[in-house]
Amino acid sequence: IQEMIYLDEMLAGQRSHYRMEKRFIHTDSSLRWGDINCNITIDDNNNFVMFVSTVQDITETKRAQMILERALREREQSEQKFRTFFEESPTPSVVISVLPPTSQLEDLTNKANNSNMQVVANKAFKAFLGYDTWQLSQVPFSHAYKIAKSISHPEDWELELACLQDMLTSSRQHYSME
Repeated sequence: IQEMIYLDEMLAGQRSHYRMEKRFIHTDSSLRWGDINCNITIDDNNNFVMFVSTVQDITETKRAQMILERALREREQSEQKFRTFFEESPTPSVVISVLPPTSQLEDLTNKANNSNMQVVANKAFKAFLGYDTWQLSQVPFSHAYKIAKSISHPEDWELELACLQDMLTSSRQHYSME
């Protein structure tokens, strides 16, 4: 229907061309996608001569796009399930991430105000120690070890410090302690 509107507008002189994506049905009944580019040709007296259209097969691009969109929806659903599980878990849990700078300017800014740390804690963690996510996220990374030390049992601190240092040097991606 939209294509007919475009053609009518072209014949009325309101539009010189149009471009649109359209579905086609192949003789084997499979669905094909085309990118249509249509122009109107008029003579010197401003009379319609013909339409000149090209159709580019974009079927594989559309299939890839649909697969990607489905994967992104599934990923979002999976992340939502994880967030719900994480947040509602009775086990106190916290995730502390050091975010890499996206530019040299951001790197300098982060060093100045230590804002390159992301903290996510679940409800059980907040209840267990009394810290909330906002309080933890306001702690400069350069001082995060002080909080870790203040909430860690003295007998566990050396092992935890070693784990934190391994994470900072990228020789370890995660650790957990009981």
